[in-house]
Amino acid sequence: MYKVNIYIEADKKAPQRLERRYCFLLEYIRKDGRTETRFTLRSVRLTYNEAVLKATVEALGKLNKNCQVAIYTDNDYVKSMYETELDKWEQKDFKARTGRDIASREEWQAISAYRRQHVIRFFESDKEHTNQLREEMRACKVS
Repeated sequence: MYKVNIYIEADKKAPQRLERRYCFLLEYIRKDGRTETRFTLRSVRLTYNEAVLKATVEALGKLNKNCQVAIYTDNDYVKSMYETELDKWEQKDFKARTGRDIASREEWQAISAYRRQHVIRFFESDKEHTNQLREEMRACKVS
């Protein structure tokens, strides 16, 4: 199984829906040990949680083989919901206790589907990659 690291960063961490940029770095570790990376930067008008979820789904969508995926983000909400609520939401057809759709239902459904193909774990971001991604965001234009 291939190993992939995904590093996610947003330029603004305020919870409100704002114009913000997010990026992710895919880091593939090939069987021969070589590392290959892909960087993606987007500009959106979303909340911080929505931006991180969108980046997660987009990054996972780029993987075409079964992988062990480590996702690094500072977003504690996304990490926590993945670890504690996703199974429950899936069993309840992504509905909250009130019967309404959960927030960001489509993204959570996509992440849930991707975990059937990949082994996915979330981790706290490390300073080296966080700083690298922030520098890339400052230097790059949005695609």
